[in-house]
Amino acid sequence: MLEVGFRDGLAKVVTWEPQAKLRLRTPAVLFLASGRIPLFSEAEALVLSKGAPLVEAGGVPVLSDGESEQSDIPEGSSCPFYLEEFVKDTLGPLGKDGRFMVVGPRPPEKVPDTVDVVIAGNIAGMLGDPKRLVPYLTALRRAAGYSRLIYAPNAGEPSHIALLAYLGVDLFGSIPLAFAARQGYLLFTDGKYPAAEAWKAGLCHCPACTARSKEKVDPAAQPEADYKWALLHNNHIALQETKTVRHAISMSGIRELVEARVRSEPWLVASLRELDLRHYDTVERYMPITKPFLIATSRESLHRPEVARFQWRVREWYARPPTARILLLLPCSARKPYSRSPTHRAISMAVEACKAPHLIHKVVVTSPLGIVPMDLEQFYPANCYDIAVTGDWDTPEIKMIKEGLDLLVKKGQYDGVIAYIGGMTFINEILEDHKRLKILTPQDPRRKEDLETLTSALDGMIEAIGPVENNGKGSPDRRRRGEDYAAFARFQFGPGAEALVDHVAFSNGHLKLFKDGKQTGTLNEERGMVGLTMDGGQIIKGLGRYQVEIEDFEPSGSVFAVGVKSATEEIRPGDEVVVIRKGDLAGVGVAVMSGPEMMERRKGLRGAAVELRHRHK
Repeated sequence: MLEVGFRDGLAKVVTWEPQAKLRLRTPAVLFLASGRIPLFSEAEALVLSKGAPLVEAGGVPVLSDGESEQSDIPEGSSCPFYLEEFVKDTLGPLGKDGRFMVVGPRPPEKVPDTVDVVIAGNIAGMLGDPKRLVPYLTALRRAAGYSRLIYAPNAGEPSHIALLAYLGVDLFGSIPLAFAARQGYLLFTDGKYPAAEAWKAGLCHCPACTARSKEKVDPAAQPEADYKWALLHNNHIALQETKTVRHAISMSGIRELVEARVRSEPWLVASLRELDLRHYDTVERYMPITKPFLIATSRESLHRPEVARFQWRVREWYARPPTARILLLLPCSARKPYSRSPTHRAISMAVEACKAPHLIHKVVVTSPLGIVPMDLEQFYPANCYDIAVTGDWDTPEIKMIKEGLDLLVKKGQYDGVIAYIGGMTFINEILEDHKRLKILTPQDPRRKEDLETLTSALDGMIEAIGPVENNGKGSPDRRRRGEDYAAFARFQFGPGAEALVDHVAFSNGHLKLFKDGKQTGTLNEERGMVGLTMDGGQIIKGLGRYQVEIEDFEPSGSVFAVGVKSATEEIRPGDEVVVIRKGDLAGVGVAVMSGPEMMERRKGLRGAAVELRHRHK
C-alpha cells in the first residue's frame, strides 16, 4: 500500500506498507547489512544480504536478499548492491510478486500496474553529470507516475539526498556511505572531509563520534575500527538528512533546503538549473498552487517552478481591469501582501487623493516575480515571498523585468505610465518609447513631499488623457473593485473566469464575490485564492477546466482517488475544483492531488483526491 502524505513538486512523503503492520515513511535510506557491513541499529529500514547477522526487526521493515528467516518481507524482494573489497555491483534476485522493477539507463515507456518500487540501478554513473542525471530521473518519473517509489540503491550521500529527493527519488541506498568510509571520509550535508582531519577539528558530535572519544582500541585493530566508526558516522548523518528532507517536504520548504544544500558541489547546482530550465513541465504539474512561504536566496530562485508559473499566468491569463487606464509602477515592500506595508499604505492614500483613483492600475516591480499587479497581491507567491534586498539589480533580474514590463504595457494599452520607483534607472530605458510617460524618483516613497508630487503627477496624467465616461452600474470605485477581483478570478481559473464577478462585498469579515445577485465565491486570505460556492462552480464547470469527474456515487467529505473517473490536466494540489457526476455539478472543493496524479488510478493507491467544501443536496 502506498499513500502520499505531503507533496512538494516531485518530492513527496509517502507511507509505504510493504507488508501488513510494517510501515516506512519516505524519503528514506535502506541500510544494507552483510558480512562486511555492520548492521546499523538505528536504521528505519534494513536490507539484509548473505552473512548479515540475524535481527529481531521489532517493526522495522527488513528487505532481505539473503537466507535470514527473520526477514519480514519475502526473500528476493529487494535489489541491493554489495560492498566486497570496495564496491562490487551484484544485482540481487527480484521479488516474485512483481512489486519491484529494475530499470536500466533507458527508462521504460510504461511501468506495470503491479509495481510499487522502480529501482534505478544505473544511477551511480550519472551522479556528477547533470545532462544525463536530470533527463533520466524526470523521464523515469513520467513513466512510473507520481505515486510509485523510485529507489536508487547506489545513491545516498547526505549532501546529495535533498536534491535527489527534489528530483523524485524516494529511497536511497547505504553503499555510498560504506564506500566513503572505506576510503577514509566522513560525509556531511555540505560534502565530505578526510576522517582524520574532521576528527582533529572536532566537526561532529553525532552518536558515533561521541562514542569514539571514549573508546580504547588495540592499535592492530585500528584500521577496521576507523572504518566502522566512519561508517557509523555516515549512517547517522544520512539518516538525519532524510528526516530533515521529510520535514522540509511536509512544511513546503524542500526547495529552500535544496538551494542551500547544492552549494557543496558545482554539479549539484548545475543539476538544479537543468531541472528548472529544461524540465519545468515535469516538475510544475505536481507543484502545489499555494504554499505558506517562498524564500528567494540565490540566482536559482529566479527560475523555480512557482515563480515561472506565476509569470506565465501574468503573460497568458491575466488581463488588466478595463477601467484602469494609467499604469503606476511601484517598488515592492518587505511586508506581504504589499498593501499592508507602511510604504504602500502611504502610496494608496496619495492615489486616493487624486481626481480619479479608479483609473490607476498599481503594479509592483520586484524580484524574483518580475511584474505583480496589485490586484494579484494575495495570490501565491506574491503574498508571501521574501528576498535579500540590496538595491542592486543584476542582469538576469533586469532582463526578467524588461520582458514582463514590455508585455504588460503592450497588452494593457495604457493611456499613460507613471513610475514611482527609486534606484531603478533601467526603468527609464524600458519605457522611454511610451507616448505619455512620467518618471518620479522619490528620495523616500513615504516622504510627504514625494507623495504630494505623486498625487500631482496622477492628476496631470488624468487631465491629459481626457474625460472618462461612467457607463457602468454604481460608483466608479465600486465598479473598479469588482473589476479587480474579476481579474483575480481570471488569473486563478483562466480566461472566462472573470464571469464569476460583477461586484464584491464584505460580510462578516470576508470578501465575497457576486454575479447577478448570487454569491459565486469567497476570498480565502490564508490560501490567497477564491473559494467557490455551488453557483460559482456552475460557471467554472462551463469553462471545461478544473474539473474532476467521479464515478456514480454521492460524494461526502472527501472524494478518494479510487472514485475518480477523470480529471483535467491543469489541476494542481491546492486548486479549487468542481466535481462532476453524470454530467452534473456534484460539489466544489480543494484538490489534494494534481490532475495527472488523480488519473493514475492505480491499484493500491490510497488517499483523498478532493476535499469537498459544498456538495449537491
